[in-house]
Amino acid sequence: MGLEGLVSKDPKSPYRPGRSRRWLKVKCRLTDTFEVNGYYPSELGGIASLHVAHRDDHTDAGRVGTGFDDATRHRLLSLLEPMADGRPKRDGLQNVTSGVLVEVQYTGLTQGRKLRHGSFIGIRDDLMDKEIPVTHASAAIKPTPAARAAVARLRITNPDKELWPDVGVTKAETIAYYATIAERILPGLIGRPLSLVRCPDGVGGQQFFQKHWQHALPPGVGVVEVQGDEPNIIIESLDGLVQLVQWNVIEFHPWGVLSQDQDHPDRLIWDLDPDEELPWESVASTAHRVRERLDTIGLKSFVRTTGGKGLHVVIPIEPTLDWDTARAFTVAVGESVQRETPGLVVMNMSKKKRAGRLFMDVLRNGRGATAVASWSARARPGAKIAVPIAWSEVAKVGTVGWDVRSIWSRLATQRVDPWADFYTVRQEVPGDAIHLVRKL
Repeated sequence: MGLEGLVSKDPKSPYRPGRSRRWLKVKCRLTDTFEVNGYYPSELGGIASLHVAHRDDHTDAGRVGTGFDDATRHRLLSLLEPMADGRPKRDGLQNVTSGVLVEVQYTGLTQGRKLRHGSFIGIRDDLMDKEIPVTHASAAIKPTPAARAAVARLRITNPDKELWPDVGVTKAETIAYYATIAERILPGLIGRPLSLVRCPDGVGGQQFFQKHWQHALPPGVGVVEVQGDEPNIIIESLDGLVQLVQWNVIEFHPWGVLSQDQDHPDRLIWDLDPDEELPWESVASTAHRVRERLDTIGLKSFVRTTGGKGLHVVIPIEPTLDWDTARAFTVAVGESVQRETPGLVVMNMSKKKRAGRLFMDVLRNGRGATAVASWSARARPGAKIAVPIAWSEVAKVGTVGWDVRSIWSRLATQRVDPWADFYTVRQEVPGDAIHLVRKL
């Protein structure tokens, strides 16, 4: 309630003025974690006091000058001194860009959100050391300073909860995965309406899709107006990515549009979903057939694993087509491949017709439709992820793929990013593309 404290009275005592052991005042002592952004050095060695900021918005929280013993004063100086950002200010304050987190006890906040009677409790080594675990990561793959800072601002609940009980991947490790891979996944997420797969009880428990947000929006998460629907979730920054994982989001499925132009897609997808019994060779050859048709009309295509048993063939395009035309084009490509592979490729969603065949799903290319993002984990056993690959890898990649642990060895040895120019390619679907494809 933000109250300063409690006053209580012995129920048997009368009401009398003055101080008495019959009355007791207990001050509320609040605690929270703050980020150190400066310190005042002590003439006796170590630090004299700390300057701290709120973790949610980095605003000034004031000075903490009590609660230190000599050992802690010297340890804090050894941590902070190398992070000094220049000459000290006139009053002796040395600003730092530290990421060092400390627990502080205080009685309340002023109207300007400054600490009242702040007292140092301890250094939050548990957050600083475990915010980005690298147990399964290559030493060559490390989170950026921005990613570390985003996780440091995060309040991780139940970090040891196993989201994938079959392989022991915890919530903390999942947050670490997304923070470390953030530079690769965010370009495909930021500013796009999203559908999310949340698993509050981990994979194997209850799962549900979510595209609307019912709670107060976490930092870095927003909503966008969508015609004919409630506002949809969007990610605005790296903070939003890790905040959603903290809410037990495992999968990210973006629209094929940016939120500012929801009527014209800027990417198209052919989702190749094979029957369990179908050999990988059939999946690989079908993907190459899609690629060949796109090559014929001058469109560069990209391919990724889905974290399951199939592949996505994806093309980035200039947003010049409406949804109906875009889908008609993807259908035409699919039907061309289907004619060349009778008995193999089916475009009907009926499960009976899909038995023993490969379902080519082009329904991803419609208003409101989504597809799993590159680098998204999947809410299935094994903690698999959707990974961009080179066309030369398609034949050999198979259904094994990579997971949130094994991916680091691939990235550490990968010399060329097969999707390096995905976001810079500028290409338009020709006006006569449907006619050209139907002739193939």
